[in-house]
Amino acid sequence: MQKTKLFTKLPEYICTPDGMEIDRDGNLILSCPNYAELTSSGCVVKIDRDRQITKWFDVPVHPETGVARNMGIAFDSDWNLYICDNQGWSEAPELMFKGRVLKIKFDENGEVKESIVVASGMEHPNGIRIRGNYMYLTQSCLSKVKTESGKLMSCVYRFRLDEKDIQITNTLEDKHIFTTFITENPDCQYGADGIVFDKEGNLYVGNFGDGEVIKIIVDENGDFVGTRAGEKYLIQDLREVTDFFEAAYQTGDVVQAVLSNKKFWDIDLTETDGLYNMVKDYFEDINHLGIIRAVKKVVNNG
Repeated sequence: MQKTKLFTKLPEYICTPDGMEIDRDGNLILSCPNYAELTSSGCVVKIDRDRQITKWFDVPVHPETGVARNMGIAFDSDWNLYICDNQGWSEAPELMFKGRVLKIKFDENGEVKESIVVASGMEHPNGIRIRGNYMYLTQSCLSKVKTESGKLMSCVYRFRLDEKDIQITNTLEDKHIFTTFITENPDCQYGADGIVFDKEGNLYVGNFGDGEVIKIIVDENGDFVGTRAGEKYLIQDLREVTDFFEAAYQTGDVVQAVLSNKKFWDIDLTETDGLYNMVKDYFEDINHLGIIRAVKKVVNNG
């Protein structure tokens, strides 16, 4: 087992380190929101191969709050830096729903040339990663969304790299939501946090409160996909729905679980005479014959 060793000590102007990246020169880039000192704003520093630390730049502050609270960071292929500015971490009322995603462009000397607001009005932007022409970022809380269980929903947003000035509502009306999660642990209602892609392009998201990592299969276009009869198809269901069906299959009687779900139907359909047995027969035909042959069987039997 490896022993933990101190890598470096941070200077006094850094009280809260967070997200990290590697730049084109091999420097470790560290995002520092500095939450522990409210009079300090966020900055980004470089740590070189000799572990020397220099401040790269102060993150452009929010025009209303006067501070930046940068967490996750990621470079695109042109070495523009994308930043999750999590203004609402402290839950101070005046800072809530003011989170931003920033795109920072640099000149030939590595100095900040331009700051672009990709998205604003966010509740809790956290981690970010880039693949292809898209950025994927976690939002750890969607407190405006009320779930049936009363437990917290969080999500992953997906934006094109060329998008800007997106106003986020922090509801399921946001068209940029890629997938959602429910945190089951009642003692830690905190959701999607860390995010990363593997070499095959699969997406991994950490659910902080549940202490689990979720693997999401993403195709070459950046879409959330499944397979059917050996062919890929786009999954557009919310994570809450896909989680339900996963659990339903584990019960051993998915038909019972689905028909009795009052959230879907407003009533318990298993109480309808003959419906359960009819749906059960159809479901077994689909499993054994495939959907096309099962439908033909229904049509031919008229």
